[in-house]
Amino acid sequence: MSEQGLDIQSAARLAKLIELSRGVLHGIALGDGADHLFSSAAVRPAGVATQLTLATVEGMIRTMERAGRQLDHDWGHESLASLRRWATGQGISGVAPERGPGGSLLAQVPGYAVRRGRAPATVAVLRHGPEVLTLGPKSLGAHALVRTLPFATLVAQHGPDCVWPAVETARVTHAHDLVGPVVAAGARLAAATQKGVDSLATSWLEEVERLESEGAGVVARRLGAAVMAASTDPHEPARVGELAPDRSALSVLTASVYAVLSHPQPEHFHLAMGLASFAPDKTSTSAVTGGLLGALNGSTPLLALGASRGELAWACDALGTDLAMTVLLTPLGREPDGTAWLAGWEARYPV
Repeated sequence: MSEQGLDIQSAARLAKLIELSRGVLHGIALGDGADHLFSSAAVRPAGVATQLTLATVEGMIRTMERAGRQLDHDWGHESLASLRRWATGQGISGVAPERGPGGSLLAQVPGYAVRRGRAPATVAVLRHGPEVLTLGPKSLGAHALVRTLPFATLVAQHGPDCVWPAVETARVTHAHDLVGPVVAAGARLAAATQKGVDSLATSWLEEVERLESEGAGVVARRLGAAVMAASTDPHEPARVGELAPDRSALSVLTASVYAVLSHPQPEHFHLAMGLASFAPDKTSTSAVTGGLLGALNGSTPLLALGASRGELAWACDALGTDLAMTVLLTPLGREPDGTAWLAGWEARYPV
């Protein structure tokens, strides 16, 4: 193939990754704020899950940037550092400032500093250190799932085995034994949407079978039941409660799978949100449902639903684009003298 042909292929691949990455972020933001879906307000508030997700994406980009420069890097450490910047920016008491490289693109976004909800498991680790993960009940809270959905971009580029960074990232704040397989499933399901809506159920069943083969039978059975329920009895609010009996991340993902397969088309986004609202944790379920629909349909249809009016819309666009570029091009291209191709890149993500 000619060099020009390779360039065109690379450009097309980058465009698809950008649309996937932006779609996940805008979908999470819309779902996280689903109560404002029909609001006529000029700016719609974001939720705390969206803030945590953006912090995680910032950590992802910094980790890959460090790896590309052949510096020591750790997915969990960079994620925790970004979450620490989020917490101190909001003035959350008892959280010490991050001591690593300063500066953050997100620090320039006013809506990111507004308190929009609670994140008890995350804040506990930020306040007391990783030792708190060994004390008391181990959390399977949904924020671990929501904030790691953007790892779908990494999985879409490098394959389903490249889900371990998402697991490492989730485990710095949530220690339940099922966190790993649930987070792995979320990222893989979001990446599998790239095979298209017509084969969505089949693609997702393949991922369920993969989980079963990896020894995650509990998660596989729950997700498999959701896929089958959507094929035989879609659109039923009562089924959501049966599939998702509690507020755990596993129940959130299970209910989201059912909602997305029941209403996969972008013009039915509000119907999927309505179905998700019957889950015990309706906010997290709406966020994950939105993220999966954004992965499936891309970011463009979400603009008609008001994604551009979200208070973190610019951040979703900017970090979604930056994440896709970093996944495909790490280390981000440099001139022979070592300067970055993109002016300001090192100020965005100092390492």
